[in-house]
Amino acid sequence: MIVMDIETIPGIPLELAAEMSGEEEPGKYAALTPPLAKIVCVGFKWGNRELRSYSSASDECLVVQKSLEYLNDKLPHNALVTFNGRRFDLPVLMAAAMRHNLTISVDIFLLMTEYRYAKNPRHVDLWDVLTNYGAAKLGI
Repeated sequence: MIVMDIETIPGIPLELAAEMSGEEEPGKYAALTPPLAKIVCVGFKWGNRELRSYSSASDECLVVQKSLEYLNDKLPHNALVTFNGRRFDLPVLMAAAMRHNLTISVDIFLLMTEYRYAKNPRHVDLWDVLTNYGAAKLGI
């Protein structure tokens, strides 16, 4: 089992985010909208064996490349666990990989496109589990 979490910052100028969102907090909008977010850190916990993170405020491409390499190495034999990863972490990772012309393996692509109600999932999104796939609201 691999636990993954991604941290992001706005990937576009705040003025543009404010114009696009019309919200009072354009930075939050730009950091939490997958195509607009810039990855600054990806952390992994692999079972009880290993804790790993890749981070850089200036080189998103390196963070994404190292993260994809790590996932490619571990995923064939492990399930992925995220919190809201189906709607945020994996789409952000895919958008960043496309932005930097990085190849996404079939294993990672299948995690991103897997049917969310699959009975034998290779990706467990704790947000889905805790909210019964959106039927209940979390007070977070």
